Amino acid sequence: MTNTQQNQRSQDVLVWTDIETTGLAPGRDVVLEVGMIATDYDLQPIDGVKDLHLVVRPSHAWLRWRRMSEFARHMHASNHLLDDCLEYGIETSDAAIRMTRWLAPLHEGHGRLTFAGSSVAFDRSFIQRMRPGNPLIPAPIRGFGHRVMDVSVLDMLAEHLYPDVYAHRPERTTNHRVMACLHDSMALYRYYRERLVCCSVVSGVSDCSDGVSGVQDGPVMGGSGVSASAWDEGYQIGLGDGLHGTRNVNPYRGEES
Repeated sequence: MTNTQQNQRSQDVLVWTDIETTGLAPGRDVVLEVGMIATDYDLQPIDGVKDLHLVVRPSHAWLRWRRMSEFARHMHASNHLLDDCLEYGIETSDAAIRMTRWLAPLHEGHGRLTFAGSSVAFDRSFIQRMRPGNPLIPAPIRGFGHRVMDVSVLDMLAEHLYPDVYAHRPERTTNHRVMACLHDSMALYRYYRERLVCCSVVSGVSDCSDGVSGVQDGPVMGGSGVSASAWDEGYQIGLGDGLHGTRNVNPYRGEES
């Protein structure tokens, strides 16, 4: 790799993204909440870029003609998101403008931008339908490639190939508010980065899948070099708000995502 390529990759940005919606269909349902956090691939915050948190109020037309499912209504009433939407939510077009403006410095001063999160293709499908309402202002999705950093893929790989690693993954919240879910995704990324991705680099192990033992200088996937519990400490991101949970459950289908 050339110095130019190394420098470019060091400037690449993960835009951690999560939304809450009235349902699962981008053509019918609408966004209620948006959260974004910009980091590098080591999860270090991008200098000068504060986290973005937006609460969105559905239009009067949507509220009049559409109905949220009882499951979604109960969930968003329980976590007070509906109260927040009615109290200080902004219009969808305003949310799109704020996202575009928040992303602008990242487009101008950094490398490649990539959406990151848990099942983030779902979030992207809604965001790409959010329009600023001003033709002179580009849509928030502008400038992103088709690739995403989806920690759900790491979760699936660990569940099926490295069950011991999967069993000790960080606990996840179930309150379905975007900032808590973003920190969950980042904690999962950090955990799997160290347990699944970095072990071969740290340990000098080229294949960790069959339980290599006797390695003293790093974790081994699915092996006996270091117990999974010994690596749990330090991979939890404390939210400081008493939230707790054990699974990432699809709020509308009751499935683990």
